Amino acid sequence: MCEQAVRAVRRVMMVIMGGGVFERAELAVARQRARAEKVRVLAQAVRLPVLAGVALVALFSSALSGWAWWPWAAGAGVLILLALLRIPARLGPSWTATVVLVIVDAAFVVWYVDPWWWAVLAGVVLTAAAAAAAVRLRLQVRRRETLGALALGVVLLAGGVAGLLVDAAAERAAAERDLQASHDAAVPRILPRTPNDMVIFVVERLTYTRQEQLKRPPGSAPTAAERNWAADACFVLAPAAQRELAAAYGGPDCPGAVEALAQQVRDPLDYANNVWVPGEATSQLPDGSTRVDACRLDFGSITDDTPTSDPGPQLGVLTLQQQQGQGQLVTRFERCPS
Repeated sequence: MCEQAVRAVRRVMMVIMGGGVFERAELAVARQRARAEKVRVLAQAVRLPVLAGVALVALFSSALSGWAWWPWAAGAGVLILLALLRIPARLGPSWTATVVLVIVDAAFVVWYVDPWWWAVLAGVVLTAAAAAAAVRLRLQVRRRETLGALALGVVLLAGGVAGLLVDAAAERAAAERDLQASHDAAVPRILPRTPNDMVIFVVERLTYTRQEQLKRPPGSAPTAAERNWAADACFVLAPAAQRELAAAYGGPDCPGAVEALAQQVRDPLDYANNVWVPGEATSQLPDGSTRVDACRLDFGSITDDTPTSDPGPQLGVLTLQQQQGQGQLVTRFERCPS
């Protein structure tokens, strides 16, 4: 009877008010129910992909951090707090775990992970969730939101990867600059310090190169050891001096010119053991560099102090410049006059 009376009253009211209020109210309720159902279906569709995504992000971030433990401890604390507030009963186990793992991800990203990884990780999760929703719901529910989330996820992922590549290139460039700076600081310490030391250094490398040449069959290609000794001789020459040496002896490069010059060494042991630079062969230039006339090398015997025939070639005219107050570098090379 009561239900029939209510219906009768509603019919009377609809007649009196034209039915517009109740129709609009019922339509609003129906829309809210439909919206809530869509949200429930969407949440049901993406809960596992989102959970898997944030879990992978947490593991990946943990690996990037060197397996730091305290973000996981923070996640455990958040889980205890949620349990005390009885939130898991309303969210369900999947979304509760997702909330906890998001806290863990945030801790890793803020403290340990390169900021560009934020975009990559967010892009992975968003793209995976949107793709899963699109596949499971066939774009029948929340089509615009799903496609928008998918596009945003792809943009975040691509932007994060691009940022990481740019950062990696910058780090490589910085590492190369540091390496070059270390090299530039170390080289002056190992360069020959006096004109006589420089001449002996080059003569010894020519001798070692010639000894390697004599070991290989005539006409065969230079050995690795021969090329190494020739390159070692070029170490004390600046790039401009290397080009001048190569041009002077017709080599394709400085090591090739050294190999050609080494072939003129007739007695390797005598050439290396008896060379010395006369004092008058060295002079100071106005710019502070040193000129060494290594076209006047003497190969007198150390044992009996008697001149010997030249056991090898004269080097040329070398211009030396002191590097950072330490060793000398050959900055210019001139071939001896014919």
